[in-house]
Amino acid sequence: MSDQAIITVTLNPSIDAPIALEELRLGGTNRCLSSKLEPGGKGINASRVITRLRGETLACGLAGGSTGALLRQCLNDELVPHAFEQTETQTRLDVMIYERGVERRTRLLEAGAPVTQHELETLRYRVRKIAPGRVVVLGGSLPPGASPATYHDFVTALNICDARCIVDASGEALAQVLAAHPTLIKPNEEEAGQVIGRAISSDEEVIEAAYELQRLGARSVVISRAEKGAIGVDELGGLWKVEVPQVAVRSTIGAGDSMVGGIALGLSRGETFAQALALGAAAGTASIAAADRELCRLQDVEEILARVNVKRITLRMQAEV
Repeated sequence: MSDQAIITVTLNPSIDAPIALEELRLGGTNRCLSSKLEPGGKGINASRVITRLRGETLACGLAGGSTGALLRQCLNDELVPHAFEQTETQTRLDVMIYERGVERRTRLLEAGAPVTQHELETLRYRVRKIAPGRVVVLGGSLPPGASPATYHDFVTALNICDARCIVDASGEALAQVLAAHPTLIKPNEEEAGQVIGRAISSDEEVIEAAYELQRLGARSVVISRAEKGAIGVDELGGLWKVEVPQVAVRSTIGAGDSMVGGIALGLSRGETFAQALALGAAAGTASIAAADRELCRLQDVEEILARVNVKRITLRMQAEV
């Protein structure tokens, strides 16, 4: 594993079971048009994308039981290197139902198996040993038994070994990690609004929210906006707007994770903030357009990257920060 290998940490991974059918008949028999099992979790998806983009990565996390074994096998099948701590409880199973006839999506999500503080501490020790100087992605929901301060504690420990931490979380976990000064956070509009306590939608509102999250402790902030691209604020307070090409939306599942994987890969390669933003936006957009709810493919990312526009914005409010 080279010094550029990106470490991802997923504390509450899953086996995802996407099921497609024409229309769900509650209380009746339903014939599925397609179904499969695949690894799930924000950090895991980021590692899957990094691997597809020919980057180096190591997916770390907590996994247990027969579903944990299946998770490891799924990653082996995709040639994604991994190192999971074994837990006493079983990895969760999530079901996603896609109704093609009415274009409706229903998700059935387990909370996840409880974890112990010993399991969390063992994982944190392992990650800290392999992470010096690397880009580390921490993402996803926290399992039962994990404090909302868990990501804060991971980032605090990783800052000591000069790791560059990217956090993709929401709710109280995102709010609490800010004080640990992560290198970058990537909420979407809704997640950013939850932390600052108000809904955001317009360019001006998103920009103001990004600067507020930076004042709360994040070194850099990227707020993703689906088909509207993203707004980013770098460590020096520079403001960037990402414009993406319009594509046919097949599924938004994994698009944010793909964006994080692309940003992490760009930063690990020594690219500028703007270049990493562009790669992340291309990966996210390619995932949205991918058939059969797949994550992005390298050739699609390369084609879309040529059409992504990242531009520097100068505003009066920027000078006031």
